[in-house]
Order: sequence, then C-alpha cells, then structure tokens
Amino acid sequence: MKRSFFCILLVLLATSWAFAQQDTTEVFTSIRINKDPLRAKWRPELHREGNFWQLSFFDKKGIIQECISYANANLDVREGPYTRYEQGKLIERGYYSKGHKHGEWIRIKPDGQQVKTYYRYGKLE
Repeated sequence: MKRSFFCILLVLLATSWAFAQQDTTEVFTSIRINKDPLRAKWRPELHREGNFWQLSFFDKKGIIQECISYANANLDVREGPYTRYEQGKLIERGYYSKGHKHGEWIRIKPDGQQVKTYYRYGKLE
C-alpha cells in the first residue's frame, strides 16, 4: 500500500513540475515540436537569413503568420527582426536583442494607424 502511494505521489509531482516549466513562447530544437497551441497548427520553416536563423510560420493555406529570428540554429535566444501577420497583412514588427524586445516596435491597427512603442531589453519605455 505504501509503495503504490509513493509511486502515485512521484508521478503527480513529476507531472506538476513539467506543467510549471511550460513556456508558451518556447520553441524547441526540433522545429516540429511546439508547445503553443496556436503555433502548433502552423507549418514552420527554418532558414538562415544573414547572421540570424529565421523561423517562419505558415497557416494551412500557405499564408505567412509570423517570422521570428534567433541567434543560432538551436532556437534558444531570440535575436533580430520579428514580424507578425494576420491574414497575410503585417500587424506588428520589431526587434529582439538577447531574447528581449528592444528598440522601436510598431503595431498596425485594422484602420492602418501605426502605434509605436519603445522597449529597452524587454521593459517598456
């Protein structure tokens, strides 16, 4: 009885630790494995773009949805330009430095108005 209780407790602890570690923006080394439910529906494509590795996501119709730049092929640190699209139209663009939003970020509203925000290593200025 004690042994089965201990095994169940161990499984529950391991499961709860795994859920606590989840980060919805993290993309693992294998670009086919993605924790984010939305990105998991999109088709990823990885290619080298200058000094960066770009991971582009396309929907089922082949329309680009997001383009994220990384410092290396392991995709562990965001570095470089970022763009996000909605139905093929650009809605957000900016730059990542050392894994944080940095510099000018532009969000384009549905009416075409551009909203500019400025970040310094992830902190809104």
